[in-house]
Amino acid sequence: MSDDFYNILGISRSATPEEIKKAYRKLAVKYHPDKHGQDSPKEKEAAEQKFKAVSEAYDTLSDPEKRKLYDQFGKEGLNGGMPTGGTSGMGGMGGMGGMGGFGPGVRVHVSGGGAGMDNARAEEIFRSFFGGGDPFGGAGSDSETEAGLQDIFKRSGFQSMRMGGMGPGMSMMFGPGMDMGMRQGMMGGSHMGGMPEMPGMAGRTRRARAAANTDSCEVLPPNTLVKLCDLSKSEMNGQTAKVKSFDRAQQRYHVVLQNGSMIAVKLSNMRQVVPEVRVVGTSKQALNGRVAASAVYDSASKRYQVEGLSDSGKTMALKPENVVLPCQTRVRIEGVQSRPALNGKTAQVIEVDEPHGRYVVKLPNNEQMSLRFGAVAAC
Repeated sequence: MSDDFYNILGISRSATPEEIKKAYRKLAVKYHPDKHGQDSPKEKEAAEQKFKAVSEAYDTLSDPEKRKLYDQFGKEGLNGGMPTGGTSGMGGMGGMGGMGGFGPGVRVHVSGGGAGMDNARAEEIFRSFFGGGDPFGGAGSDSETEAGLQDIFKRSGFQSMRMGGMGPGMSMMFGPGMDMGMRQGMMGGSHMGGMPEMPGMAGRTRRARAAANTDSCEVLPPNTLVKLCDLSKSEMNGQTAKVKSFDRAQQRYHVVLQNGSMIAVKLSNMRQVVPEVRVVGTSKQALNGRVAASAVYDSASKRYQVEGLSDSGKTMALKPENVVLPCQTRVRIEGVQSRPALNGKTAQVIEVDEPHGRYVVKLPNNEQMSLRFGAVAAC
């Protein structure tokens, strides 16, 4: 398969966002692993690789910032254009060797954006795209693709509920464990025929999509890199691990270590490793504008421990106001004087206004606000 994202999706370089969605929708259904369960091992592998390639292409081209970088510099632009002394694509934990200290020039990628695509991230993109309140809206539809989509969700334990008032080709997907009362609540009541209580469907769809993302404000998503700390087994402190899942009942994260073993840890025993942060506003002009391999926030010193800026491998300590976090980073609000009740709350960065030194962050209740770089820290 072509390495060009536009060729992978079968679209022109001037494709609109809707054309990108339509292409992804058709190809993601066509190559989804659940559609190829009866194929030969070779055919299944080929479909899986195509599914991941399609997911990576969509993940980049659907994001205006990533697309701009890709159009200008290709995949290398997505990687920041820095030399990589020991690149880790994080497709599996085997690529994490030597990451305990993040040596000089090492680039760490969680997923997407030119760093390759693993199965978990590809599936996450698929469910995010199709699992909201309006999986078909604006994306186009044809009978073959729709039939394939229904089959995939059926195999995955999801149910599709056709809704009379939503127009042709529109469904809602519900996971197992959601009872009818919950489904009716999401649809504004049990009026399943003409849906008289849903005249503002577009507004409801936007709220549903926002609600689906609020979990990332409170819980680190799978594949997030973390550094272990303050554990009773001191030999594990400082190790880098990857989040597998979160156990809400036990309030523990299941993380995979470099040797492949899995342990359960509290949030207080790990720190998020944020890849590809930008340095701004320091007194050292040579540092400003550079992209570091990773940053880990130390709450005790209130500084980020930043790796990948020094050829010697030395870690640099930078204040939060000197580190620009990428979108989707989970943060904790600190030092807001005008609304002290916000301090200690978690949020998610959804927009970066670098010229003004501010983030737009979203709280778990979907409230959005603009905060100074120095008022939040990755957690």
